[in-house]
Amino acid sequence: MHEETGYEFLRRIAYQYGEWFYYDGQKLHFGNPQKDKNETVTYDVDLEKVSFGSCVTPFHYSRHDYMAEDDRPLYADDSAGVNGINTYLANAIRTSESIYQSPTTLYNKAVVGHPVHMNRLLEFEKGRDTASLVWLRGKSKTCRVRIGEPIAVKIPASMCNRRDLGQYRVMSVIHEVDKNGVYSNTFEGIPASMERIPVNNVVISEAHPMLAKVISNADPESQGRVKVQFVWQEEQNKTTNWIRVRSLDAGSSEVVSKNRGFVFIPEEGDQVLVGFELNNPSRPFVSGSLFHRQNGEGGKVNNNIKSIITRSGHTIIFDDSENGESITIRDKNSNKIILDTVNKTICIEAQEKIQLTSKVISFDAAELINSTSTNIESRASETILNAAKDLSAIIDNKTKIVSKELDSTSDKVNVRSVKEDLVLISKKQVITQSGTKKIKLS
Repeated sequence: MHEETGYEFLRRIAYQYGEWFYYDGQKLHFGNPQKDKNETVTYDVDLEKVSFGSCVTPFHYSRHDYMAEDDRPLYADDSAGVNGINTYLANAIRTSESIYQSPTTLYNKAVVGHPVHMNRLLEFEKGRDTASLVWLRGKSKTCRVRIGEPIAVKIPASMCNRRDLGQYRVMSVIHEVDKNGVYSNTFEGIPASMERIPVNNVVISEAHPMLAKVISNADPESQGRVKVQFVWQEEQNKTTNWIRVRSLDAGSSEVVSKNRGFVFIPEEGDQVLVGFELNNPSRPFVSGSLFHRQNGEGGKVNNNIKSIITRSGHTIIFDDSENGESITIRDKNSNKIILDTVNKTICIEAQEKIQLTSKVISFDAAELINSTSTNIESRASETILNAAKDLSAIIDNKTKIVSKELDSTSDKVNVRSVKEDLVLISKKQVITQSGTKKIKLS
C-alpha cells in the first residue's frame, strides 16, 4: 500500500510514535531493548581516532490536531523537559534557542486518541531532536563496539588529565577487514543518557485516493461512520477502523443538534472513493460513492434525469426532458406527488387514503373546485357554512335532510312537484302564512 514496504511501514510508525527501531546484525528491534551495559574502550588502545560534533536545531515548536470523535481540537507545546542532558547537550540547546527564536506550529504527524498522547509524542520528538545535537565519531580496533549498545570512552592517564569522555550509544558501525586480515571499524554514537534516538531519512508515505467497498455502516457511536475494505484487504478479510463520510453539508444549529445538512451514509456493499487528510495513510475518510457497470444507469437521454433513490425504493425524480419537465416524489408502494411543469399541474395519488390535518385548511381556486367520488361526506362538530352567489344541487334520485330544526329564508321560494303530489306532513299542524294571514292545513 502507498508504495511502502513492510520494513518502511514499521520504520515510519516507530518514527511517528517515538519508538526505537534498528537492526543489530542479528535481530530487528522495535522498542528499547534495554541494552545498557557499557563496553569500555580506551583511546590509543582500542581507539585510533576520536572526534566530536555538534549542531543546532529549532526547539520552539508546537503541534495541533483534531479529534472528530469528541469534536475536540488538540494542542501541544514544547514545554516538556528532556531527561539525560549532559554538558555538551546543554550548550547545544542554549545555542539552538538563541538562533531559532520564532515558534512554529505544525499539524501532528501521528494520529492520537487523547490530548495526553499528543503531549507525549511531542515530548518524544523533542527528545529525539535533542539526541541528534551531539555525536562522537571514532575508529576502533575492537569488535566490542556494537550497534545499539553503549560504550564508555576513556583517555589514558599518560595523555590527558581528563580520563573520561562520557558514555555514548552506538548508532552506526561500518566494519572493515583489510587485505592483511586486520579488522577495524568506524562508528558514530550519541550520548547514552538519552531516552530517544534520532532517526534519519524516514520516508513519510503519501496516500492517494483509493477504491474500497463498504463493509458496515452500523457505527456503534452513531456518528455516521463506516468501515470499508480496500481491494488488498480482501484476501485476509481485513477492514479499516470506523472512518468518517464526507457530506455536502454537515453540522448543527440552535434548533437542530444532530444531522443538520445532508445525511446520506453509504450502504453496505457500495463502492466508495477513500481520500486521506494531509495525504496521511492513517487519516482516511470516504470522499464519495461511485456507480459501476452493475448498478449505474446514468441520466438517460441527454442526461435529463436526476434522481434520489433510497435502499427500499423511495424516489425523487427531476425530469428536465423537453416538453416533459416534472418532479416526481414516489414511495415504494407507488404513493406519489407529481409536479407537472408542462401542464402546470400538481397530482397527488395514494393507494388508500389522503389525510390533511391542520388548524385551518383553505382551498382557493380562481375558476373551479371539483370533487368526484362514489361517496362524499362532510362532518363538522359545530357548523358547516356554504356561501355563494348561486347554489345549485342536482341529485338524480333522492335528497334527504335530517335536522332537529330546519329554517329556510329567501326573498322568493318556489316548491314544485312536476309529476306527483306535494306532501307536507307534521305531527301537529301545518301552517302557511302570507303577509299577516295564516292558514292552517289539517
